[in-house]
Amino acid sequence: MNPVPTPMAAPPAVPFVAANAISKSYGGAQALRGASLSVLPGEVHGLVGANGAGKSTLIRILAGVTQPDTGEIAIEGRPVAIVSPHAASGLGMSFIHQELAFVPDMTVLENIMLGLPKKKTRLGLVDWSAIQSDVAPIIERVGITAPLDAAAKSLSTAENWLISIARALVWKARLIVMDEPTASLSAGECRKLFSIIRGLSAAGVAVLYVSHRLDEILDLCSRVTVFRDGRSVAVLDGSGLTRRRLVQEIVGGAVEQLPKSREATGGEIVLSVRGLRRLPRVEEASFDLRRGEVLGLGGLVGAGRSELARLLYGADRPDA
Repeated sequence: MNPVPTPMAAPPAVPFVAANAISKSYGGAQALRGASLSVLPGEVHGLVGANGAGKSTLIRILAGVTQPDTGEIAIEGRPVAIVSPHAASGLGMSFIHQELAFVPDMTVLENIMLGLPKKKTRLGLVDWSAIQSDVAPIIERVGITAPLDAAAKSLSTAENWLISIARALVWKARLIVMDEPTASLSAGECRKLFSIIRGLSAAGVAVLYVSHRLDEILDLCSRVTVFRDGRSVAVLDGSGLTRRRLVQEIVGGAVEQLPKSREATGGEIVLSVRGLRRLPRVEEASFDLRRGEVLGLGGLVGAGRSELARLLYGADRPDA
C-alpha cells in the first residue's frame, strides 16, 4: 500500500516591493532607522504611525524623490536602485498624494494621459479619439462619469482622485501608493473609493494605504505595518486586528482612556474673532475661545483652516 503523499505547503509569496533596513538622516535628524516594509502582489497594505514616524520619508524613497543612506529595495526579489520618479514609474509604482497632481486647465482626458506617450495621426497630431477608445475600459473601471473634455478644475476632489487612479492604471502600475486619500472626501465618496481599491486588489494591483484614519485601515487592509520613531515596529495581520491594539503599537504602550472634557460655558473669553477675512480662503470667520476650553477647528483640505491659523499667529495680514 502506497503511503498518501503529504501535501506540500504553498511557497511564500514574493513581495512585489520590499524595502529592507532603510535608514535616512537629514543633517542631525534621523528620519528612518533601519525601517522595513514589504507589500505583496494584490495586497491592500496599511502603513500607519504618528506624525514624524518616517512614513513620508519612506514613500519619498520608494518614489525616487529621496535616496536612502543605507538599506536595500527589491522589486519581486530583485534589488533595484530607484534613482528618480521616472525610474519608480518604470518599475510599476504610482503615487497619489493628498495634494493631487493635476493641471487645472487641462481636460479630464489630458490629465489622465499626463506624462504618457500619446498616439499620433498621420499628420503628427495627437489622436485624442484613438486615445479615448484605448482608455475607455479604464475610465469605466474606475467609474469616471465626468465629461472627458471637462476641465479638471471644474471637478470635485473625489473626481480628481479617480483621474489619478486612472492615470496609474494607464501607466500599468502594479503598486499604487495612496497617501491620506480620504482627507477631503465625503462618506459616500469614501465608500466609492473603497470599492475601487477592493477591485484593484482583486485584479492583482497592490495598494499601499497610508492614513491616520484607523477605522479605514482596519476595514481595508489585510496587513498593517506600524512605524514609530523612524523604525518599523510591527507588521500586523488585519484579520481580527482591533483599534486598541493598533493604537498601542503606534504610541508604544497602553492607551489611557481620558474623560471627555466638560463644556466650558462661563469662562472668561480669552480670544474673540469677528469677521476675519483673507480671501479667497477665509471669509467672515467669527468665534470665541474661553479660558479652559478646548475648541476644535475642522474642515476639508482647502477650507481655510491653515490660512486661519496663519492669521491668528500673525504670519499673514487679514483683509479685514
